[in-house]
Amino acid sequence: MKTLTLPKQPITIVIEDEDPQVIEALLRYVYTNDLDWNNSDRELHPYHFYALVFKMAIKFKIPRLALLALEPIELSEISRIDEELQDAVPDLYAMPLDREGRELREILIKKTAKPWGVGMLNFPSYKELIATVPEFTLDTIAYLAKESRRDTALPIQSGPDHVGGGQVRDDVLT
Repeated sequence: MKTLTLPKQPITIVIEDEDPQVIEALLRYVYTNDLDWNNSDRELHPYHFYALVFKMAIKFKIPRLALLALEPIELSEISRIDEELQDAVPDLYAMPLDREGRELREILIKKTAKPWGVGMLNFPSYKELIATVPEFTLDTIAYLAKESRRDTALPIQSGPDHVGGGQVRDDVLT
């Protein structure tokens, strides 16, 4: 049996451009599985705090923390919170599409598309996001189509499962 001995030197990790409260929240989560704005210095608005934690969790590929951070966020007006969520979308869509990745995408789409609908096209930041992350665009369109089908009964001449030239099966247009 061999014993491996490592030198006892401190390890330095540099995390640039992040709010210290958010870094502290990430470390607290790593050690305790807890994420709560009340445990922070409360200098940031709660939604901004959670949006920044979400962005950092996506950056460092910690999907469970990202899910926890998304839970309390409700978007009702275009704000810095919305911008933080948008900043994380390219990294989110670069993550593997496993169960957690899929769940994160679905929750994010609901949080961003539901309050704005097609009105999001009026905002330059969303236009850029839609142009640069096509999967986000497709997910947003699919979500809005699904929601509009629930809200409005549209007369469809060719049958309930036939739209345009495609077929709708399990809420997916093919």
